[in-house]
Amino acid sequence: MRKVEAGDVIYEEGAVPDAFYVINEGSFRVSTSTVDGSSRHLARVLGPSDTFGSHELLLGLKQRTVQVACVEAGAVWVLPLKLFDAQLRVPPAPAPSLIARVSAVPLFASLSKEAIKQLCRAVQDNVTVAKGEALVQQGERCALYMLESGQLKLVCDGQEDAKTVLKAPVAFGEPSLYADETLRVHEAAITAWAGEAKLLKFDVADIEALIGYGLP
Repeated sequence: MRKVEAGDVIYEEGAVPDAFYVINEGSFRVSTSTVDGSSRHLARVLGPSDTFGSHELLLGLKQRTVQVACVEAGAVWVLPLKLFDAQLRVPPAPAPSLIARVSAVPLFASLSKEAIKQLCRAVQDNVTVAKGEALVQQGERCALYMLESGQLKLVCDGQEDAKTVLKAPVAFGEPSLYADETLRVHEAAITAWAGEAKLLKFDVADIEALIGYGLP
C-alpha cells in the first residue's frame, strides 16, 4: 500500500500507463487539461473503494488521459500492469446486435468502435416500464439509460403542459457522469408514455473503468 499526502500528484496525464489503482482512504481529484494547457477541468472526485487507471490499460492507450491528485491524505493500492493483466476478468464480448443498437444512438455517435464495445459491457440491467408507470422521480440520483422501444414523458415541477416526450432510440441521464455529485440527479419525473417502454440501464462506475470519465 502506498501512502499519499495532500497535494501529491500520483497519476500524471500524458505519462505511460503502468498500473491500476484502488483507493483505500483519502480523497482524490481527477482532472484533464484544457486544449491550450493553461488550466485543468475537474472530471471527478474519488474516495475509498474507487479506482482509476483501468481504462487506459484495457484500451491499450499509450498515455494516461487524466491527472489524479491527492486532496485529503490517504493511501492507495497499486497493481502493476503485469499483475493487472494476470488478474483481469473482462466480461464477454457483447453481441453484435447490441453493439449495433447502441451505435445508432446520437449521444454515442462520437465514440470509437472500441469504446462502443466497452460501453456495451457496462450495461447493468434491462428495464421494462408499463404505460403510465414511473421510471424515475425528479430529484432522484441519476443513472444513464438508453430507450430501446416506446416513448417516455418528462415532466419538470409537475408542469404537465410543458412535458417533453422522448422517442426510441435515445439515451438520457448524462448528469450521472458529472464531476459534481450534487448535480447527479434527474431533472424531471420520467414515466412510460403511449405504451410500454423498454430500456437499457448502464453502470456508471463500469463506464468510467472501461472508457474513462465522461463521454467524448
